[in-house]
Amino acid sequence: MVPPMNANGEHPDERIGRSRAGCWAGWLLGLVALGAAGCAQVDAAHARFMEPPYVVTRHFFEEAPQRVAVLPFATRTGMRADDRKAEACRRVFYQHMCLRDFEDVELRRCDVSVFQSAVPARRESMVRQMIDVVRALDVVGMTTFIDLDDLFSERALDGRPYAEMIRRVRDDTNADAYIMGITRDFGRLYAVVFSTIGISTRVEMRSMQTGRLLWRGEERERSYELPLTLNPLDVPRLLYDVWQHSRGQAMDSLAYRVYGDICHSLPYVPTNACVRVQGRREDAPYYRKPGLWFVFAEGRMKPGEQFEFRMEEDGWFHCTTPDGRPVWIFRRHARLTDAAGQAITPYADLDW
Repeated sequence: MVPPMNANGEHPDERIGRSRAGCWAGWLLGLVALGAAGCAQVDAAHARFMEPPYVVTRHFFEEAPQRVAVLPFATRTGMRADDRKAEACRRVFYQHMCLRDFEDVELRRCDVSVFQSAVPARRESMVRQMIDVVRALDVVGMTTFIDLDDLFSERALDGRPYAEMIRRVRDDTNADAYIMGITRDFGRLYAVVFSTIGISTRVEMRSMQTGRLLWRGEERERSYELPLTLNPLDVPRLLYDVWQHSRGQAMDSLAYRVYGDICHSLPYVPTNACVRVQGRREDAPYYRKPGLWFVFAEGRMKPGEQFEFRMEEDGWFHCTTPDGRPVWIFRRHARLTDAAGQAITPYADLDW
């Protein structure tokens, strides 16, 4: 028996079929949307937990430094043994830096500019001043933008030796910017059945002309080795692995990996530009603050709309809306452009 048709001229089975098809289509669209959001959330989690913390200010793009000098790294303790470790970290960072498109200044030439022409007492004063400045900046934190003149007040530091050192490097090397860093921790511990190696460091780039912060990155990593096994025959081999883990070669490998990750967060642009943030799609969401879950958006960008770029921090663009509100946009949802809308690719020199 054929079921009767309804007022719309359709059989009930046809209506049920279309209803089920619409339900499956809705589920499919929901899964697609969830998958797209999931990719962004994975990228946000990777930026926060897997990549080193970093900051890129708008001054970096406005000045576009090409020639960079790497100054001696400082330590928190000031001990001679730690100074040697800091110099080793400086050379490892330079190994990564020289592979970028920057026109880097050789370390020896930089050291000659800083120390050779100064009398011993003056040279010691400049080194001590540089260490004090780096320590002070290390205390300030990652995202605080301060004027170096504030550090050189009578109540804080006498900045004349430090300023003289920067001027000497700038005049002798024609550098646009300088790199200075601090090695907070760089050491190892070996106890026969246990070994650990660790490194904690912060590196930043500042303008030679103004002293403004252009880029800053930091990293803290520690590795452990224990002879964990249920087979007693594996104990001698594992004890050897513990001893091998505590040797200098393992420290060198850890430092190379840490400074390589930090250097990957350093952008490069061939020319200066007034940077804007533009959505990768017409309804790119922006938020009040960074997060892992892309919910409760503050709003969405209009087609072709551009926001003023303020800084980039850990994968998020901090920018200003046309009505003056500070908002955050994730890197997967937006891109950097110049005032004409041309894309800026600050990490293109890493694609090789």
